Amino acid sequence: MKGDQEIPLVQSNYALRGAEIPAGDYTLTMDFHPVSYYAGMKVVWIGNIIMLLLIAGSLIYHKRKKLFPEKFGGIKRTRKNQAKNRNNMKKVLIITYYWPPAGGPGVQRMLKFARYLPEFGWEPVILTVENGEYPARDETLLSEVPGNIRVYRTRSFEPFSLYKNFSGTKKIRPYR
Repeated sequence: MKGDQEIPLVQSNYALRGAEIPAGDYTLTMDFHPVSYYAGMKVVWIGNIIMLLLIAGSLIYHKRKKLFPEKFGGIKRTRKNQAKNRNNMKKVLIITYYWPPAGGPGVQRMLKFARYLPEFGWEPVILTVENGEYPARDETLLSEVPGNIRVYRTRSFEPFSLYKNFSGTKKIRPYR
């Protein structure tokens, strides 16, 4: 064990390896350089570079498509063009119990869907209940419903009214 002499490793149990080193002052260096690790690192770096190039290309493409839609076979989206293409829009039926004046996060989700779907070529048609027994109400959400959205309200059986009768609750609390 003089200088940079290598010593054999022995199996000490199923997971660990050991080395027989005589008594004295030594510096033990254990190096592990598997070929598979370095080959895998090269593949990971190449994959990362390709992914970054694809993301950058996609961002550039979509930015140019948004700035110059006529070059990409589309028309610029304006309110005038949106109203003109309203007849060509695909319709989507949204069936939801929670719709303004109901309050809470479920209402927000459906309201925002309905509000922004026309920008992507979809005309939402809402089917909801007429007089819902909501656990919370938020009357201010009624002003956020766009005027061009058709909302159909229908009668329904209200399980929450049974709960109110059993619990003795008479009023619905306003949402805050």
